[in-house]
Amino acid sequence: MPAAAPYVWSFIHLRETLSLGVCVYQQGIFTLECFLKILELGFVVGPSTYLRSLWNQLDFFIVATSVMSLGLQFSSASANSGGVLDAVRVLRAVRPLRVISRSPNIQLVVQSLALSVMSMVHVRHPLES
Repeated sequence: MPAAAPYVWSFIHLRETLSLGVCVYQQGIFTLECFLKILELGFVVGPSTYLRSLWNQLDFFIVATSVMSLGLQFSSASANSGGVLDAVRVLRAVRPLRVISRSPNIQLVVQSLALSVMSMVHVRHPLES
């Protein structure tokens, strides 16, 4: 049984390396897309610039936190950063929200849900006085 241990470790190491490689590749594509949109539209100044759209603000936030997470992961200081890296990794959970900004139909659904939740705040229970 001890002879199999190096193979198991090797497989786990390979899987982690491939996972990180895919993550870096995806992040590179998302960052390039963000950069090209900023070059095309402008960043802040102007009527129709990149950060004037709420969906682009969401995309920028996701790209910035993902880049920061990868930077911390590759830096030598990440071993000593403690909870900082874990907190930034939690923000990776919002990456699937990028899909929302790509589809007008999903945007409509999300906006409708947000409006309905906001209107439910004003609804009172009939038995409350």
